Amino acid sequence: DNDGYYDVKEGKAIYRKDANAYTQIGNRNEYKYEKEYSTLFPRMGDQDKESSPNGYRSWGGMADVSSQIEMKQQQFGQTQDQKERERINAEIQELKRVKPSMGNNIAFLASYQLGHMYFRYFMWNFAGKQNDIQGFGNKRDGNWISGIDFIDDWRLGPQKTMPEAMMNNKATTHAINIDALRISLTFFSVVKDLYVLLV
Repeated sequence: DNDGYYDVKEGKAIYRKDANAYTQIGNRNEYKYEKEYSTLFPRMGDQDKESSPNGYRSWGGMADVSSQIEMKQQQFGQTQDQKERERINAEIQELKRVKPSMGNNIAFLASYQLGHMYFRYFMWNFAGKQNDIQGFGNKRDGNWISGIDFIDDWRLGPQKTMPEAMMNNKATTHAINIDALRISLTFFSVVKDLYVLLV
């Protein structure tokens, strides 16, 4: 199973900094992909990490494929018949080769790259942080939080039902509310100056 690539070449060198010099410790792999696997957006996946495919499938709207793979792997582990194991393994490999569609790539871009890795950090600075626990997309850990109960409950579920240690670990700043107030005051107090700036 090569996940759609047909050639791997040795790429740029990887270096480690030692006490007095840099030492080459290997090379990056450069993958060449079949045309059917090439899309406008970068390919979802990291060939150098074993755990990546499940994460990419989850963020890219392909969680059903991951669930089918897990179910087949359980069947594989419970089956003793060699022919049946070979059949199940072939099905697992076929599921692992399911190609992400353009929609999956866009879903990954929107949910993970923009939503989780950009907008979440942005909102930590301008609204607040749910808690200091590393989050991986679940509703309990490391999300941005506004401090306005009905908004946070709608986005993340009831925050009041969380354990006491998590409820008191918020870093809510309400800075976004303060910024909105500043913009409003600026707009209403210096409309002429604002008009000059806009024109």
